[in-house]
Amino acid sequence: MYVYDKANELARAIKESKEYIAMQEAKEAVAAKSEYMDMVKEFMKAQINIQTMTMMGSEVDEGTKEGFNALYTSVMNVEACRKYIEAQNIFGRMIQDVYQIIGDAGDIMNEIFKDMMGEAN
Repeated sequence: MYVYDKANELARAIKESKEYIAMQEAKEAVAAKSEYMDMVKEFMKAQINIQTMTMMGSEVDEGTKEGFNALYTSVMNVEACRKYIEAQNIFGRMIQDVYQIIGDAGDIMNEIFKDMMGEAN
C-alpha cells in the first residue's frame, strides 16, 4: 500500500503546487469573459489540429499556418489569455517531468520481462 499512499500524496502535492494554482487562477480570469474563453478554446483546437497533422506526417498548408499565427497573436495580445496559456505550458512541463520520473520506474518492469524471456541485458 505504500506506493498507493505515495501516489495519493503526489496527487495532493500537484493540486497544491504553485504551477497548478497559477493555472487555475489564470483559467478563472479567462472564464470571467466568455469571449476570452472562446478565443483560448479556438486557439487550443487549432494547436491540436496542427500537432495532429504534424504527427501524422501531413504537411500543414500555408492557410492553416497563417490562421494559427493570427489566432496566436490575438490570444497573446490579451493579457488574461496569455497568462492562462503560459500557466498551462508551465504546468504541462511539470506533469511531463513527473511522468518521466514515474516512467523511469517502468524500466524495472522491462528488466523483469527481459529476465523472464531470457534476454541478455
